[in-house]
Amino acid sequence: DGIAKYLNTGETEIFTKGKFLFGYYQGYREIATEETVFLVEGNPDAIRLHQIGKRNTVAPLGTALTIDQIHELQRRAQTVVIVGDTDDAGVKAVEKNGRLLLQNGLNVRVMVLPEGKDPDEYFQTRQHEFAECYANNTYDFIPWIAEKQLNGLTSQAEISKAIKEVAGLI
Repeated sequence: DGIAKYLNTGETEIFTKGKFLFGYYQGYREIATEETVFLVEGNPDAIRLHQIGKRNTVAPLGTALTIDQIHELQRRAQTVVIVGDTDDAGVKAVEKNGRLLLQNGLNVRVMVLPEGKDPDEYFQTRQHEFAECYANNTYDFIPWIAEKQLNGLTSQAEISKAIKEVAGLI
């Protein structure tokens, strides 16, 4: 019924989406200089952040984050800041990607956007608020995931299980 922001194309014999990152070519110098990359979910999010001056922003090409993409990031960055969508699917993607990045030796941070919007929507009308949003809403991954895992748990068994999971990440 609705119109999609963009359509994903299929893979071919010469093009494998899981080997490339949208926006990487345009921002690889900034990524290397800052040793930090912003990872967003979709191409429109990456375009928006590039437009507001955050050229060290990339997005997977319509796929889940792959090991090949992580290895490309490792060539120039030490820290990945995940700026995820705030819907349930977006939060799950942040959790999954954060774990994968952490397991591959990168420093991982999470930038949580207010108002339940994705980066494209949020910064469309707030181009000049990026630095403030980054300063006030960015957290190290392990404390962020620990809070998510422990939130609302009441039984000792649930809490113990969640703590063991977080300890495994550490």
